[in-house]
Amino acid sequence: MPAETNANVKTFYVDRHVSILFRRWALLVAILLSGGMLLFPRPLLLMLLLVFILLASKGNGLLRRSTALIWGLLAMILAITLIRPGPVDPSSLVIRYANFTAALLLLCLYIKSGSDAVQSDLMSILPWFGWQAIFTFLLANIAPFLFITINIEDFQFSTIFLLFNYHELMADSTGFKRPNGFFYEPGVFQIYLNIYLYLSLMVYKIRRHIAISTAAVFCTLSTTGLIIASLIWVASFLTTSPLQRTRKKNIMSILLLTAIIPILFLITYSNVEDKFTGEMQGSAIARQYDLFTGLNIIREYPLLGIGFDHKRYLELLPYAAFTDTLLSEESALSRSSSNGIIYLFYSLGIPLGLIILFSIYKQKLFPHRKIFFAIIFLSLLSEAIIYTPFILLVAYSALVGSKKINKNQSERIS
Repeated sequence: MPAETNANVKTFYVDRHVSILFRRWALLVAILLSGGMLLFPRPLLLMLLLVFILLASKGNGLLRRSTALIWGLLAMILAITLIRPGPVDPSSLVIRYANFTAALLLLCLYIKSGSDAVQSDLMSILPWFGWQAIFTFLLANIAPFLFITINIEDFQFSTIFLLFNYHELMADSTGFKRPNGFFYEPGVFQIYLNIYLYLSLMVYKIRRHIAISTAAVFCTLSTTGLIIASLIWVASFLTTSPLQRTRKKNIMSILLLTAIIPILFLITYSNVEDKFTGEMQGSAIARQYDLFTGLNIIREYPLLGIGFDHKRYLELLPYAAFTDTLLSEESALSRSSSNGIIYLFYSLGIPLGLIILFSIYKQKLFPHRKIFFAIIFLSLLSEAIIYTPFILLVAYSALVGSKKINKNQSERIS
């Protein structure tokens, strides 16, 4: 009998370990769907996400009463899509609902495992992103001959085995090549590097991870990323109780802030100045255009929005485009919006947009809600990835009953 019990216990722990492994692979795929991966197309990634979710759950617990409010929200979005004046593009609707459903199924895994599981899973994935950023930056700037050039759609990427990737869209006054990770630009990469910094600095407080994540964000030289990193460092100091800090730690914290914040500020100031007056001012012009064009569309369609169809957005540009811009007419009338917050409101309308935005703020997966919301909100101002699985996972968590996502301290990070 004891032998049988030991065998059952061993089987339980093996099954649990395998389940955690598949769950982490599912989360990784959800992250990769945030900004386009170089190697796999989105439909294949969505299929992989579904497969990993099924393997992690063994098909159990994917339909839960606690997610009824989320299904209600999705039904409401579908109803508005169908009653909205104008044609409905089936392909764009299917793509969006594939992402909506994938995020909901992924959330069901974490309802079962607990909110701490999300954090521990991220801490098993994101350190690799940190090293990827650092090594890409070093190799690209010291030994660029190691990279080969590949063409993906309209862009040229430089890569080593599709692991270390960068590309150059426009002149960069810094002269440095900036890592993309597995995403289409550093602006998306910095979101996850800053989440890594946030977890390292404000949740787990592990020094080596703090160092790696801070260095990784530096390597992206992303203006938004550096601003967010500065906020995280300041917030970490301000939210730590004096009772939790010894005198030695107090001195160390002040010294670190004194050393890091000025560097972050100087690089950020240089980037901002260059985007408005230097060689990269085209970036600021494009973002200004996206902001005011989106606001014009929101003003015309405040309640129901215009839907998810990109063709519909392009059709409206001749009438709604921001005219006081330095962008060429060809560029202005053919570009997608880069502002994820504005995209949210002009696609779904103000009422539903506010529900989703407030849900991101009220998420239940991470502590320090205001700080985490700032990371997501500021990032979305320059990246239109609001309807991707990871962001939706965060928003959905707010719509689950307060006692349904529990903490699970059994998965330790070191």
